[in-house]
Amino acid sequence: MPHLGNTVRRPASAERVVIVSASVGAGHDGAAAELERRLVAAGLTVDRLDLLDVLPARLGRLVRDGYHRMLVRAPWAYQRIYSSTERAGGGGRVAQALLRSAEERLLRALPADTGAVVSTYPGASRVLGNLRLDGRLAVPVLTYLTDFSVHPLWVADGVDVHLALHAVPAAQARAAGARDVRVCGPVAASA
Repeated sequence: MPHLGNTVRRPASAERVVIVSASVGAGHDGAAAELERRLVAAGLTVDRLDLLDVLPARLGRLVRDGYHRMLVRAPWAYQRIYSSTERAGGGGRVAQALLRSAEERLLRALPADTGAVVSTYPGASRVLGNLRLDGRLAVPVLTYLTDFSVHPLWVADGVDVHLALHAVPAAQARAAGARDVRVCGPVAASA
């Protein structure tokens, strides 16, 4: 990974887009793959990163394995966590600390000529939004809301644009505090 110092800046020509997803749930990676296909077809250079791969001390593997184990063995636990974070308006202290630990590592993983970053995972949106707010990331950050129902974790301060697949999740994102929300339609491979 190239070391970029403290800030990634917009190059003269923004032809490289980095998509950040997470390998938990096929919807996040599926949207990332289709978005990559469309951007490459439009002539852009695209890199894809998995947020879990930039977590320190192999924590990403623990998160990935724990998530899959929970869905298979204790789906009620997933629902309980989802509901509690929805009521609280976001993740708890442990989740926030975990995401903060990824900030510098994700920043270093971005190529120097990155022109924009698109997130298809709420945790990645939180990390990227914090980097924008702190002034360490100077390129636009967009979040593609893969879900039809927008959990508060999806709306991250510092994200420039939230992209929604339909007017319903767009309205939910606005209600959760997103400032610039645009309906762009689904990002799914055509049949």
